[in-house]
Amino acid sequence: MSETTAPSADKTQSLWSRWLGRIRLVVLCVLALITLYALYSLRQSNWGEVRDFWMARRFLLFQILLISCCDIALDGLIWLGVLRQQGIRPGIFRGILLYFSVHAALLMPAQLGRAFRSTEVARQCSVPFAVALSTEVLYLGFTAVAALSLFVTALAWVHFSRMAALLPLLLIPLGLGAAQLFQPLLRRMKLFPASYHFLHAATLGLVFASLVNWMINASNLYFVFRELVPTLQLPHAFMISTSNLFVSASSGIPAGFGVAESYMGALFYWLEAPPAHLVPAVLAFRLLTVWIWVPIGWIALGINGILSRWKGDLSVSKAADEEKDLL
Repeated sequence: MSETTAPSADKTQSLWSRWLGRIRLVVLCVLALITLYALYSLRQSNWGEVRDFWMARRFLLFQILLISCCDIALDGLIWLGVLRQQGIRPGIFRGILLYFSVHAALLMPAQLGRAFRSTEVARQCSVPFAVALSTEVLYLGFTAVAALSLFVTALAWVHFSRMAALLPLLLIPLGLGAAQLFQPLLRRMKLFPASYHFLHAATLGLVFASLVNWMINASNLYFVFRELVPTLQLPHAFMISTSNLFVSASSGIPAGFGVAESYMGALFYWLEAPPAHLVPAVLAFRLLTVWIWVPIGWIALGINGILSRWKGDLSVSKAADEEKDLL
């Protein structure tokens, strides 16, 4: 009976994979058509007016960059907090370099940049790769729980009541409680080398910090588009920003390049943003909140490499001196 069940399971899995592949292809095609239509509509736009609009708002772009710095700083603190929970303490300076190293690998597909950072953490902090990788899995899980909580809260705020602002106090513990229940399965999947307390106060604090991080990111989005879309409310920005995470991640494309921009453009076009301003606004937001950190990541990676070689040379020199003393 088990022999007949195994081929059936393989056939079901293959069918699901085929359908998921087709759905993904349809989504990408729809986004591509929306992008092409938006580009076509730009042909009759007054670009002089667009230039004047953004030149008059240079301070706004600087403000967005400052908020993006706050966003990335809090994100780094959350990641370092997860590291400490796993018993990994790289130090402040090296921890900052390791955190930014993932941005150098931002162009790697399917979140493989996280695995790249795990190899760096394992190598430089002398910990097993499984422990370093579990840190990234936890970090992504906390981010997903916070994003989903904020999305549901914003949706309930718009359609039901402002009392929905209290929902994260319920949704985040529920999400972590579900993770606690499924922990044995996660351990069997080799995602966790040991038991982990999801309902610990420190863990709740990290997820709520991630929630604040999402609110900062969404506020940046709101500041960019509030003059272009008069009907835009802050809860709308919360929903767009958080749903963008799942759309980008499900596409498998590095950093959601093209997909995230098309998705945001489609939503703001539906909200009646002026097509002429749409592309510059989306690109400005993505540049100042995502792509600007790629060269910073490469710089951090280079500095880390130099420090590692210097430390290695120092160790070799010290070993040579000790050998001379013995002789």
